[in-house]
Amino acid sequence: MTMHPVFDPSCFLDDGEFFINEQSMMTYAWCATNILDLVNPVPALRGRDIVIPGASGRLPNRRRIDEARFSVPFVINGDRDVDGAFYSDWRIGFETNLALLRDTIIPSGDLQDAEIHRPSGTILTAGVFVTGFKFGKRAGPLTLATVEITVPSGRFV
Repeated sequence: MTMHPVFDPSCFLDDGEFFINEQSMMTYAWCATNILDLVNPVPALRGRDIVIPGASGRLPNRRRIDEARFSVPFVINGDRDVDGAFYSDWRIGFETNLALLRDTIIPSGDLQDAEIHRPSGTILTAGVFVTGFKFGKRAGPLTLATVEITVPSGRFV
């Protein structure tokens, strides 16, 4: 077994722990590395002011929070399983971890339950659609990825 630098998901828990379908997205097998946008989004607003013919300016119209889309950076670790046990071959570990991650969150077309457990003890929830999954660079057993998430309600509450 080739030993690689230790990957510790606790390094990424400053803003809380992220779950989809009750599965942590911050394990030794994979880890969402930045959930700050999910926790503190600037919501997109929809609505327009009304133009009144012959009058100056516009009549203000209430804006409403619209759906939000997020790109969540991930690291997938082929060296270890979700509990931290080492695989004998990181390539097989990567394949196994990716299959488990796919079974957990990869787009199904259904709204999925998501939670963020904040360090304060507050739990934020939202229904989410996982709308994409893209791979980035790889360095040995560690592969960068991005998970695209749409929150129809516009934010976690």
